[in-house]
Amino acid sequence: MNAFAAMLPAWAEVMRKDFDPGELSSRDFYRLLTAVVVPRPIAWISSRSAEGVDNLAPHSFFTVASADPPIVQFTSVGEKDSLRNIRSRGEFVVNLAPAGLIAEVNATGTNFPPDVSEFDAAGPGVPAAQYVAGRGLRSGLRGGHPRRS
Repeated sequence: MNAFAAMLPAWAEVMRKDFDPGELSSRDFYRLLTAVVVPRPIAWISSRSAEGVDNLAPHSFFTVASADPPIVQFTSVGEKDSLRNIRSRGEFVVNLAPAGLIAEVNATGTNFPPDVSEFDAAGPGVPAAQYVAGRGLRSGLRGGHPRRS
């Protein structure tokens, strides 16, 4: 037993559970991660396709990666419109998903075809984003490329 393990309280060993990633399906591992990492803020990502179609989708794997330079990150589980749009244009907006718009957040999480805008289909407010191409939301906070002086 190493020195660190010797300092742990007795209950720590009882509460420990090891998981073998090789024994879990990717869906089960996803469920495990989403149950363990809480709370998970929802990033409501808006982006614009190369064809000019605005996309809006919730992503629950979202965090701050750096303060200087300011970087946020999210993970697309699978190849979704958000990821394709961001790869093609190099920009997106992180909108916070307020509780008062939970129905709209859920509606934008469905599988719309790439040529359908979730802004139009789900109906949240749609002003233009300030620093990037595409639209943001009237409700909540908006972010994008920071203005540098």
